Amino acid sequence: MAQVRVGRRFGLVTVTVCSLAITLASLGFGPTPVAAAEETLTFTGSLSSSGTNWQTHAFKVTEVSTISVSLDWNDAGADFNLGLQDPSGTWVKWASSTSTRPETISWPDAVTGTWKIGVKARSGSASYTASVTHGASGTDPVTTDTSTSTFTGSLSTSGTTWRTHAFAVGGSGTIDVVLDWDDAAANLNVGLQNPSGTWVKWASSTSTKPERISYPDGTAGTWKIGVQIKSGSAAYTATVTYPGSSTAAPAYVQTVGGSGRAEMYPSGVDVARPSRGAPGSQAGWVFIADTGNDRVAAYGADATLLWQSGFRGRGDGRFSEPRDVAYLNGEVYVADTGNNRVQVLDAATGAWKATWPTFFGAVMGVTTGKDTAGQWKVVVADGKNSRMSVHTPDDSARVYFGTFGKGDGQLNEPRDGAFDRAGNVYVADFRNHRVAKFTGAYTWAGSWGSLGGEPGQFRGPYGIEVDDADGVYVADANNQRIQKFTTAGAYVSSWGTIGSGTGELRQLRNVAVGAGTSPDVFAVDLWGYKVEQWGQGGVHKRTFAGDPPPTGLFNKPWGLSVGGGNVYVADTVHHRIQRFDLAGGYQMNWGDRGWAPNLNGLNWPRGVAYDPARDVVWVADTKNWRVTEFTTGGVPTGVTYGKLGSGDGGLNWPGAVAPVGAGVVIADTYNHRVVRWDPAAGTLWTATGFNYPKDVKVDAKTGTVYVADALNKRIVTLRLSDGALLGSFGGTVLHRVEGVAIASDGDIWATDTSYNRLVEFDASGTFKQAYGGKGSDHGRFWEPTNLHLRPNGTNGDLLYVADTYNDRVEVFEVR
Repeated sequence: MAQVRVGRRFGLVTVTVCSLAITLASLGFGPTPVAAAEETLTFTGSLSSSGTNWQTHAFKVTEVSTISVSLDWNDAGADFNLGLQDPSGTWVKWASSTSTRPETISWPDAVTGTWKIGVKARSGSASYTASVTHGASGTDPVTTDTSTSTFTGSLSTSGTTWRTHAFAVGGSGTIDVVLDWDDAAANLNVGLQNPSGTWVKWASSTSTKPERISYPDGTAGTWKIGVQIKSGSAAYTATVTYPGSSTAAPAYVQTVGGSGRAEMYPSGVDVARPSRGAPGSQAGWVFIADTGNDRVAAYGADATLLWQSGFRGRGDGRFSEPRDVAYLNGEVYVADTGNNRVQVLDAATGAWKATWPTFFGAVMGVTTGKDTAGQWKVVVADGKNSRMSVHTPDDSARVYFGTFGKGDGQLNEPRDGAFDRAGNVYVADFRNHRVAKFTGAYTWAGSWGSLGGEPGQFRGPYGIEVDDADGVYVADANNQRIQKFTTAGAYVSSWGTIGSGTGELRQLRNVAVGAGTSPDVFAVDLWGYKVEQWGQGGVHKRTFAGDPPPTGLFNKPWGLSVGGGNVYVADTVHHRIQRFDLAGGYQMNWGDRGWAPNLNGLNWPRGVAYDPARDVVWVADTKNWRVTEFTTGGVPTGVTYGKLGSGDGGLNWPGAVAPVGAGVVIADTYNHRVVRWDPAAGTLWTATGFNYPKDVKVDAKTGTVYVADALNKRIVTLRLSDGALLGSFGGTVLHRVEGVAIASDGDIWATDTSYNRLVEFDASGTFKQAYGGKGSDHGRFWEPTNLHLRPNGTNGDLLYVADTYNDRVEVFEVR
């Protein structure tokens, strides 16, 4: 359509619906421009509020123009709404009268590109016809949605020779793939894999580039292309065009919270000593395993921060909840617990140097020292396998000792080990509440200690260290003190007491000592967010860090719930529930690191759910192995369920809770089951057959329980009354599903956590769309976990997403 400086004349739109002609009067001002090409499209369909109640239709605008849309339907008793979406995916206008038909939209400044109309049934059932008039240059309109994805990488026959890339197909139609690469002498092949995992087509020419695939029978689901190099080395680009989703993508609304962390969440510590090869420039440096920040930090002897290294991840130089560090000859060895490995950093800069080839069950402690031959070694505590291992610094050789149990030579979840000058090894035998001693040949030499709070007794020894004069220091974790012993186990002295003040400890984790025969003593106070330093005589010298995390911000928010005008978020690493208003304003929080029987204490809570019927909040207190009921102000009501176990009344890592009646349905994650419990009647039913169920939601209207069956890669439905299996869906689309929620129109949303995206299904479990991807922009996610949907009147629902590793809750409008 031609344009003029002073005005534009809108053309006529004529729609014929059920033999009824409707003409919209044109409006104009200023001179009339020269007539330009226009195009009128007609889309038809049928919708029911009890079935699929949302459909979109796409069309291509090829000249800047006015778009005029009219929607009519054949049953005056039904109520349909009409929307218009621009090429960026923004819904620019809605017509949503509850009584008028037809619905009409006029948008005067439509840019070129692919637009969509959306038709929604709010009530009733009807067949509809939508007519769209817009400027056109005479090209064919778009009649189906398409999407394009571009993937890049590089391969060589001497390195990685195979790579896959996934993409979500939203409907049926043709999938086209083009693979090109930068070195014509190389030979690359490309394949196409359908959602069931079958490779349906390959292009494998030995001489032609680009390689091409066209597959006419694509269906909805997650497909993959595979790129393989047969010879040479090359960087490649693969372009895939495929049917997109005809469903409206979520529209970003707001963010609740954000990243707000303490300076440190220390779990392990070591000090650079000359006796362990520290040069003068590094002597006295303090290295800290910063568990909650997924990194390692170095401080000078005066507590000045020198460097911080690493962040959450699995690659070299990245960490997952590192638990301990050890210094040796200018290098720092890191117990990278979440990744089950040891990494080595340059002590001067924090730069990554090496990753050991050995993998562990759960690497909890790491310490350096010399064996009986005077050779440097690294001793590692593997808590999960209840054993110790001694390694050369490059992990080229290793020796294992200790088995599970409480007898001689046995260990129960050891946390740390240390050498004395004779090469003997001392072990913090955590669950046995003792120190175990092994000879330099790694045979049993005895033990000391028992459960208790007297000198020489322990409640969970977590760390151990030996000074330059063979004094043995034990981090007596749950007694909140450091105890010192001789190598024969005779008690010498202690440091620390419970509290949150200077020189006091809230949650002792580990111990280190400085140089010399009368060294300073360093205590790791995990939930005091600090490291304390004393002299040998007990005089407090210094505190490293110590400021708590701010309120209103998160460290890995996992669970969330909305109701009663509030948003509740399980701020997992901070062991608290935070409450916000619907605008995202911080209101209050409750909870603190604590254990049973203290109902105010929380231990890595991962689930929270508001019960509108009773105006209470349930919390899945994950590592306290229980679910607990609170008022909306965070006061325990006294109702709680669960203890560690797998029998009736037992829970193991409850990940989510959903209120029903006076009780709850629980995702009993590590017991691989779902439990329904009532305070008066007890356990009503238990459903099994899951593989780490991470979330549960109850649809009381249909009497259905939805379960995010994480590692079975599906959503499972159960009958609420008895827990009977009703069905499952999502197996060809989902990968690791950790959240599920039900929309007011019956659609189901899930978090496909390992793919950093959201997936929508209709009420029957049919795939509709995938949304998101890895990133921190709005609409991108980093391991999203829990979901909540809240009705938003005529605007559909608001979808709340716990964007866990981005430390925020994202809110979207979905229709």
